Amino acid sequence: MSNKPIKIVKLKNGYNVFVHDVPLVLGDNGKGVTLDRARAGLSTGNGWKPPVHTEPVLVKKKEDAIGLAHQVGRYLLNMGDMVFAYTELEGVEGSHNTWWNRAAR
Repeated sequence: MSNKPIKIVKLKNGYNVFVHDVPLVLGDNGKGVTLDRARAGLSTGNGWKPPVHTEPVLVKKKEDAIGLAHQVGRYLLNMGDMVFAYTELEGVEGSHNTWWNRAAR
């Protein structure tokens, strides 16, 4: 088990992204993605409401999954730009170091 706060899970048709084991889900307006911040142990402001959707959003492209992990890691968790350092991979075959390499994408 990893102590990394973000996890990207490879599925047959894409990826799911989790923060502290809480999935990124479809935004309330049916566009974009969001996160149940309270379940993930993150701060919530006044008037905050949990997302309407609860099923993990399927992210089709590897680059998009990495981008979401980076946005969450950098802007919500304040962990910086090195997404590979705070993101666990699950279901990814082969070398995980190679998976993160832009040239290999």
